[in-house]
Amino acid sequence: MKKFYFLLWMSFLFLLNFDAMSQNTLDDNIKVTAKENNGKCVIYVSGDITAKIEPLIEKEMETLSKIDCSEKIVNLNSRGGQGFVAERVGRLIRLNDYKTQVSLGSMCSSACGFIFIGGVERIIEVSRYSPRHSEYKPPPQFGFHSPRIIGSEAIDLKSCITAQENSNLVDPKYEKVQLRVYNYAIQMLGKESGIIFAQSVFQIKCADMIFASPQGLIDTKIATTILKTI
Repeated sequence: MKKFYFLLWMSFLFLLNFDAMSQNTLDDNIKVTAKENNGKCVIYVSGDITAKIEPLIEKEMETLSKIDCSEKIVNLNSRGGQGFVAERVGRLIRLNDYKTQVSLGSMCSSACGFIFIGGVERIIEVSRYSPRHSEYKPPPQFGFHSPRIIGSEAIDLKSCITAQENSNLVDPKYEKVQLRVYNYAIQMLGKESGIIFAQSVFQIKCADMIFASPQGLIDTKIATTILKTI
């Protein structure tokens, strides 16, 4: 069974592109707005994920609860932030039966992925045009990397919570974080996809970033829907 999950994770990995990013500080730039159009209710979330985001989303959900929404979506555009906050927001989204979406020109990296997997349906927007077409727009960036302990520098690899590094550490907080992420991912995605999601997180050092292709997200059921637009 372990071999089965490893092979699934490897097939996902082959559909990824590597890049590096170092995020040492979080900006106070969070924006949460809501719009309704013909019964489609969308909460737009952008900026770094901090404790401020949860009450803002709750407020917009309360406002939209007074409307007869035929579809409820949280649209994400974030490079990441605080993982435990993102987990709470993901659970809030699932509890209120919202879908999640990452649109063209946006990104959902690091802790943002924890919010994304909370959606009852998880949508990745892609261009309907081929890359050679003048109207083509690249797909959103969906990035993974290992968490790091708050207050540590991303370049300090001892603070990364990857599987390899964790085996040499005795501090129980590392193992506790790993277990929490695995449990959360499995609760949101089911055992198979949840394990793949968590493996993708903990195999990448926190000073690096690995970006998944839309098809890779679909194949592993981390995303459920590809939405083709302009």
